[in-house]
Amino acid sequence: MKPVAQALNILQGETNHSNAYMGYLAPTITILRDKLSKKLDVPITKPLVQELLNGIDKRFDSILNDKKIIAAVILHPKFKESWSTDCDVIERGISFINEKLEGLVEPVVDEPGQSSSEDQDETNFFQVKNRRSSDCTLKSFLESPVEKLCDYARWPLLRKLFIELNTPLPASAACERLFSAGGLIFRPHRSSMTDTNFENCILVKIASIFEDVIDTNFICKR
Repeated sequence: MKPVAQALNILQGETNHSNAYMGYLAPTITILRDKLSKKLDVPITKPLVQELLNGIDKRFDSILNDKKIIAAVILHPKFKESWSTDCDVIERGISFINEKLEGLVEPVVDEPGQSSSEDQDETNFFQVKNRRSSDCTLKSFLESPVEKLCDYARWPLLRKLFIELNTPLPASAACERLFSAGGLIFRPHRSSMTDTNFENCILVKIASIFEDVIDTNFICKR
């Protein structure tokens, strides 16, 4: 179960907030399936591993074939094309990215001494979108050694598309853990606690999880 636990920690993004991108989903599930498949040779654990693989396929098969999910992975500098050996999957994501790039407009930065607005309108009117330019943009990104999001400034169109595709839906896991911690503290023999004391106990209990956000000294002073 260690690979499953590791995958859950990565996808929840609590210890490392930089993991909170949609692009982490497909590589994590793909690598998890590969790790579990290698454990099918063990007779004792084979039934458990097989059920885990069946559950993963049932839950995530349609998601992993979604071209938006694939494109989100390709646009993440950490993964690009290296996360999958299926050429058809990678090509599906690249085609979707190029289609999206055709509908995006390169941001224009006004500089001193630039032509008038009328001249710019005329230039934009006669400007023809070129499919090859979008292909070159994506190709230069995939071939670059960039592995950090801060280097995305070199590709403003890809950066805009990255934000669109890699913004995941929020999960309620953190809130559920907070309510669970509150239930462990607010027991019948502690029912006379004041609101302030109860709040401080909650903050102290979760301080180890969110120590980079909560100042423990501030909690103690309260």
